Amino acid sequence: MKRLNVLLILILILASCAKQQTIDVVFVNDGVEPNIAFTPLDLIKFFKKRSSFNKIEVSQKQFDSIANGFTATAIAVADSCEPRFCVVIDGKKIFVDYWNTAFTETYDSVIVSPQTIYLLRKECGYYNTIPSEDLVLNTDIIKYGIPTNYTYKRTSFLGAHAACTGIILKRKRK
Repeated sequence: MKRLNVLLILILILASCAKQQTIDVVFVNDGVEPNIAFTPLDLIKFFKKRSSFNKIEVSQKQFDSIANGFTATAIAVADSCEPRFCVVIDGKKIFVDYWNTAFTETYDSVIVSPQTIYLLRKECGYYNTIPSEDLVLNTDIIKYGIPTNYTYKRTSFLGAHAACTGIILKRKRK
């Protein structure tokens, strides 16, 4: 009986130390950008209303770069930032606006490199929602280039929640 208790405790400890396996993402399809202002609460509501998300496997290196690329601060940013992305990492919600400003639900700033945001957008297929003639004007694309997997996927605007896409990034197994 004692061995069984020790074994159960060991399993619980190992399970709690396991690496995160998914990152949940919701983003506004900027190719069909509506004249609707989004708030962090709007994107959180989208998470709750959506019954299923597309799952995309990414390499461990890419996954870890995204998962470890955000560092919260206690410095407030202007609450006029309009989120285009909501990223849930380890239960923490982080928002990113069009200009790569990252912040929490309470508008505290989050430190993140532009390269991490580019990688997140690339892996989620965000750039595929933007026509190529508009994409070349994007600051991420100017700096890092058009992703090799870019394929424009036209979508139509059917209301605020239809203008959002939900993705789950999964860590690829070796």
